[in-house]
Amino acid sequence: MNQPSEWEPRIIAFCCNYCAYAAADLAGSKRMQYPVNVRIIHTPCTGKLEMEHILEAFEKGIDGILVAGCLEGGCHFLEGNLRARKRTDRIRQMLDEIGEREVGIASYAMRMARKIEGQPLELTQITIERQCENEFIKDLAEPASKVEAIVSFGCGAGVQAIAERFPSKPVYAGLNTQFLGILEEQAVWTEKCMGCGDCMLAQFGGICPVTRCAKRMLNGPCGGSKETPCEVAEDRPCAWQLIYTRLKNIDQLDRLDTIVPPKDWRPAWHAGACKIVRAEHRV
Repeated sequence: MNQPSEWEPRIIAFCCNYCAYAAADLAGSKRMQYPVNVRIIHTPCTGKLEMEHILEAFEKGIDGILVAGCLEGGCHFLEGNLRARKRTDRIRQMLDEIGEREVGIASYAMRMARKIEGQPLELTQITIERQCENEFIKDLAEPASKVEAIVSFGCGAGVQAIAERFPSKPVYAGLNTQFLGILEEQAVWTEKCMGCGDCMLAQFGGICPVTRCAKRMLNGPCGGSKETPCEVAEDRPCAWQLIYTRLKNIDQLDRLDTIVPPKDWRPAWHAGACKIVRAEHRV
């Protein structure tokens, strides 16, 4: 999507009756101005705001949402603002997982930064399902032909795949790929898999000691084990305590009786770039 250099984000502000809307009303009576790209919606309480209202606004093209309510502990409906906070936190987590919104936010930030520097930049935004497969990258062919460079917000594999597909275009990584992990909570990711090529998850109840044990122990905890916390970092749970608890819960503790031989690192990235060919799927 092409955006003009003077583009401004369209923002909706959901303001509670007793605090934020009253403040906006007072500002209006004193002839104080606020940006014309902000639209205020009067709500009796932010606790009445449903997740669907915010998501529908984004679906209709709104660029930003502001939820303004009373201070915690000062809600006229006791806990309305607390409910609103939980809902907005959940939506923020959902949006963090949606690439198109992330690309839009990053694009806006880049435009504003260049505008402040006196070097306006025209950007084209596009998202595809996956950047690591040519079947999806082909959708970039037309927009890529009209730009000078490409910034990819995919993982390292996606960046390289796009660079190979468009050899005459500079391709830059928009993020720093660090590990294969999952979103534990708002803005917190943890590594769960290192793609070693010799998966042992079935043997350890679905918990990987190679990735999650600081010492990569394969036959039980180290001598510094203190039940839940790891001796390497107090905020890091002991992988072997997790494995023991998990196997106990699924009645498979007998798996721990098997001695695991030294790990075969040959399939892993330590042996260089890996390549897998499924001959039966080739055409």
